[in-house]
Amino acid sequence: MTVNVVDLPLGNGFYIAESLPVSSQLCTNMYPNYPETQGISQAQLYPSPGIIELTTTGPQPEEANRGAYEFSGNAYFVNGNRLYFVDATGNQTDLGFIDGSGRVSIADNGTQMCIVVPSTGIGYIYDKTNGLQQITDTDFTANGNAEIVVFVDGYFVFTTASKRFFISNLNNGLVYDALDFGSAEADPDIIRSAHVHKNQLYIFGSQTIEVFQNVGGVGFPFQRISGFVIPKGITSPFSVAEFDNTFCFIGQGANETPRIYAFTGSGVQEISHTAIESLLQQSTTLEDTFVFTYSFRGARFIGWSGQGGTIIYDSKASALGGKKVWHQRTSSNVEGSTRWRISSLITAYDKLLVGDSVDGRIGVLESDVYTEYGNNINRVFRTITLENNSMPAYFGYFEVIAETGLGLPDNTDPLIGMTYSDDAKNYISTRYRSAGKQGEYSRKIRWQQLGRTSRWRIFEISMSDPIRWVINKITMEIQS
Repeated sequence: MTVNVVDLPLGNGFYIAESLPVSSQLCTNMYPNYPETQGISQAQLYPSPGIIELTTTGPQPEEANRGAYEFSGNAYFVNGNRLYFVDATGNQTDLGFIDGSGRVSIADNGTQMCIVVPSTGIGYIYDKTNGLQQITDTDFTANGNAEIVVFVDGYFVFTTASKRFFISNLNNGLVYDALDFGSAEADPDIIRSAHVHKNQLYIFGSQTIEVFQNVGGVGFPFQRISGFVIPKGITSPFSVAEFDNTFCFIGQGANETPRIYAFTGSGVQEISHTAIESLLQQSTTLEDTFVFTYSFRGARFIGWSGQGGTIIYDSKASALGGKKVWHQRTSSNVEGSTRWRISSLITAYDKLLVGDSVDGRIGVLESDVYTEYGNNINRVFRTITLENNSMPAYFGYFEVIAETGLGLPDNTDPLIGMTYSDDAKNYISTRYRSAGKQGEYSRKIRWQQLGRTSRWRIFEISMSDPIRWVINKITMEIQS
């Protein structure tokens, strides 16, 4: 009998293949870290941050967040039908009524913040001198109802559900001219969204992207750059964001299924892999998916979230690991959904502030907090499929090398669960081990005498106790 001790890879992230025995890898509420030095393993698993409450605008679902924005160093949240200013300590000021329901689009020109409600086409301007005002200029709707707003070169730019986009007066989001409009004409698809990158205006259709620049002169100042048409459209109007010196979005071309792309300077390249694209294709709520970005302890994240779930790409881990590294986020108390509960994420007051999809809470992402508003976070990692050249194998032990001895406040043992499957579908009952009371730093986390498999085996570990779960290595003994 041959005995081998095998280290299992921790850096692949999420990858559920069409055939589960090929890959059933889960990485939920944990993310792979590739150290930029020699370590005990090529990659480790770190816990996603928790959320603490900064303030709340109300406990009802109708008061959930519809968007957030950092403007002149301050934080603003649209919760329910109200716009709130929230200061660094959580004090809030109700600034007025915002119409409609659903996500809002927000941009600023340095002195004015513009808010657009896509479901109604109503727009608002907020500034510190005059407060919140609805845009009442009749020319604001002359070219169709506004849906998405961005800012470039002194102008607010608005997309409409047609072939047109229009602009405000220079440095004034309250004044409009019905003749100040442009159109995307390279393809007959409708306009869905807009984005500004390196001072150029990108107009997203359902199947193409056209690029415009400000040429000045008399009349409408934006002119399409001849020949600069990208044959990919946007699937989700709120899915585009600046990230890692470029921009990323969920999109697709003609007769294609949705993918996630990064702009390359002249075209786009996929950052999603087949497993992510399968999730996108299965989703029935892509239209409502929104994007967020943030950096955290050296990792650089861009994520997309909606009712179908939350997926996050880590560009730093992907570069260091030489592969596309994704993980998932979930919140255990979001009923009927597998998504992370946040509805927006902004940086203000040197904090990562989040709006909530459940109610009016406004929270702070904290690296040293391991709950979300006091609720435990369920963390799951599932390994690659282990097989012995299609021959039977015996498993002597399975060991998780983690930061042990952290304990719980009541001096009880935090527990880590292990289960496995020999067919990639059915898993045995979870078996638990202690990760050590406070100070038990030498505690081993090991399961022994794990029996025989005739073909392959997949292991899964799970954790929810509120401690800093860091998995440094997983090793196991295989006998054949």
